Amino acid sequence: MLWRYYYRIIKACNEIFDTVGGDENVPENEDNKNYYAQAKALRAHSYFNLVNLYAKSYDIDKNAKALPLYRSQATAETLGLSTVEEIYERVITDLKEAVEILENLEEEGIGRLMEQKTKLINGQLKVFSPMLI
Repeated sequence: MLWRYYYRIIKACNEIFDTVGGDENVPENEDNKNYYAQAKALRAHSYFNLVNLYAKSYDIDKNAKALPLYRSQATAETLGLSTVEEIYERVITDLKEAVEILENLEEEGIGRLMEQKTKLINGQLKVFSPMLI
């Protein structure tokens, strides 16, 4: 049940990225940047929970096959399983990007609450996986 829940969130996030041209293309519009950053944070949170629920611990076997890693709905065919390390790398990348964008938006009065939540997720990552940071 949690598997389906988190992958539905990932699917919704990837649809946002596909709308703006991919998960590496930050939109110019401030509202769209806000949605983009929130989607990055939510996808990171979802993969973080999935890898902790369904995969081996990073410190036990970071090369173990863990989860399918989807970065786009346009190519949502099964890509095979990614390793625990690859999942964590994506989580860290997404969180760093989200925090950076949200900090800039916060200066303009946008995205304050989501910025704090994203930093909380980043803190959880540091607590549960200190060897990654």
